[in-house]
Amino acid sequence: MANINIQLGDTKGISRKMDDLGRIVIPSEFRKELNINEDENPWIEMFLVNDGVYIRKKKFLYKGE
Repeated sequence: MANINIQLGDTKGISRKMDDLGRIVIPSEFRKELNINEDENPWIEMFLVNDGVYIRKKKFLYKGE
């Protein structure tokens, strides 16, 4: 796994309960801040980092993906 350097500037925290299928909701405040529009059906990347999970909007290198 690649090393990921995360800079934690101003942190924002919200707690959400996981459902029976292991799903969580990304809060609307976070989606708005990260410019994630659910109408686009965006790809989301997730990485295990130390004792947590890093989530970000997937950036494709070219339009074909």
